[in-house]
Amino acid sequence: MSETKAELLIATAIIIRSTSYLFASNLIHIMGPFNILSLRFALAFMLMAIVFHKKIMNASRQTIKHSAVLGVLLTLTMACELTGFRLTDAGITSFLENVSIVLVPLLNGIITQKRPSGEVIACGMICLAGVGFLTLSNGLQGLNIGSFFGIGAAFVYANFIIFTGRFAVHDDPTTLSILQLAFVAIFSTCFSFGFENFALPTTGMQLLSFVLLAIVYSCFGFTLQSVGQKYVDVSKAGLLCAVSPLVVTFIGVILLGESLGFDKIIGGILILAGICTLVYRQGKALK
Repeated sequence: MSETKAELLIATAIIIRSTSYLFASNLIHIMGPFNILSLRFALAFMLMAIVFHKKIMNASRQTIKHSAVLGVLLTLTMACELTGFRLTDAGITSFLENVSIVLVPLLNGIITQKRPSGEVIACGMICLAGVGFLTLSNGLQGLNIGSFFGIGAAFVYANFIIFTGRFAVHDDPTTLSILQLAFVAIFSTCFSFGFENFALPTTGMQLLSFVLLAIVYSCFGFTLQSVGQKYVDVSKAGLLCAVSPLVVTFIGVILLGESLGFDKIIGGILILAGICTLVYRQGKALK
């Protein structure tokens, strides 16, 4: 697979998952975050296991271990994210979580003992500034205890991107992503029974939300990301995360009737400029 196609796969995965906030918001004030993750990822794994049962049966011990690591990181990321949305302003949480754009090259540099290029850091800062324009309409007035969960989500998700890239090079990415879903379901169920009142969806809207979250956003979203990261540098994969708030803003304007202010236009331009600049510069360097 070419790097360009892989980048499109990652961007598609992020776009798909970005729309999941519309359905998760219907559940977060009714059910606990681990409860939601437990049911969502259990259903996603069962559906994927039916289709790819041969791959799962032939999974190596190494792939299972790597999937467990990713499962822990993804569980913590999404739990912090959902808790942040519950406790503080959604814009603040979205901005803090997307600090991972800059954290990915920095943490990857520490792990690999290779300094990230100034080009990557500069493009990351441009994208982060764009995310700020999109999400911080009220400034930092909404900062509270929930903001720490947003920061936690950024740190853990940055590690998730880094380790997904490292593992996908050596393991079959499809098998890796499917088993990852299983581990998220297992860990979330344990945490839900330990710290929450575990409940099942009761209304038609709740059931529909879970089905969509499982099939569209978990099955396709995370599988496409794992496959794409096999061929893309982790720093660039982290930068592509900036697509998420851009998509959320677009959905808000088109579907929810939100206003398209000057700050959102500037934010969108900065994000696109940061991503396109890095892709163009690296492509030119390869040539």
